[in-house]
Amino acid sequence: MPSFTVEHDTKLSKTEAYQKVQDYLRNSESIKKLDSDLKYDFDDATHSGKVKGSKFDCQLKITGDSPTKVAITVNLPLLLTPFKGKIQETLQNKMSQLLG
Repeated sequence: MPSFTVEHDTKLSKTEAYQKVQDYLRNSESIKKLDSDLKYDFDDATHSGKVKGSKFDCQLKITGDSPTKVAITVNLPLLLTPFKGKIQETLQNKMSQLLG
């Protein structure tokens, strides 16, 4: 499975960044359109989580303080490889909007 990682630094606290990204991953209509069969496994204590579906999966990890570092690693099936660049760009733009 091809994968890529989107990283973003933010001035938000770990908890704020985690809550915003978690809410986005759970409630994004565009993600639900990509894969309607998603399972979520978030760990508030470690500010990390996983989203697994039938068409892709991703891992979220938030570390550091001032700046807080957000990393989302996405694993795509070969069928979606041609869309990797567009998916990566969209996710980077969304993280900039959410986290400043």
